[in-house]
Formats: sequence, structure tokens, C-alpha cells
Amino acid sequence: VQDVTEQRREQLNQKILLDIAEKIRRAENVEDLIFDVVESVGRHLGATRCLFMEIDAEREAAIIHRDYRAAGQPALEGEIPLGRFSPDSIEILRSGRTLVNDDVKNNPRTARFY
Repeated sequence: VQDVTEQRREQLNQKILLDIAEKIRRAENVEDLIFDVVESVGRHLGATRCLFMEIDAEREAAIIHRDYRAAGQPALEGEIPLGRFSPDSIEILRSGRTLVNDDVKNNPRTARFY
């Protein structure tokens, strides 16, 4: 366990924001930009997976483009029917808010859908 001071955390957070701003400035296409951002955020947070999800309300589907994932994790790219998500998750996604699952298997909102 590493003890990181508040000042160091702020420096790291500022660095990732600057890195993302630079990626946006240099982006040549949206698909690569989205992946660059999720990869940066995933690495910064030490996440097993990080992704952007597009909700297609007409087709009742979630569309995952390229996802960042730790070694050995399967890709989640593609279309997922909204019915595979918990009602709480669907409400969050439809509202446009950020959905964070720190442990899909054990999160009360998602465990029974895992």
C-alpha cells in the first residue's frame, strides 16, 4: 500500500487532465480519441476495464466501442440489449449520468445480473 498525499493526488489528477486535453487537441478521428481517453482514465485509476457506452434508445441497446481492459480480460465491444442491465443501471444510463461499477459481481445494483 502506497501512502499518497493529497498534493500528489492533485498533481496526478492535473496531469491526466492535461494529457487528455492534449489528446483532444491532436485527435484526428473520434474513434481513436475515445479509446485514447478511456485507456488514459483506465490506467490512471488502475481499473480492470474502462469504456464509453452509447445508448441507442430507439433500438433499446447500449453500444460499446473499443474498451480499455487489463490483460486477460475479454473485449466488450459491440451492442448489448438494455434488458441485460439492471433497472437502476438503465435509469442512470438514460439520464446521461456516469455509471461506475467498482465490482460488477458484488455491487448490489448489478450482482443479480452478472
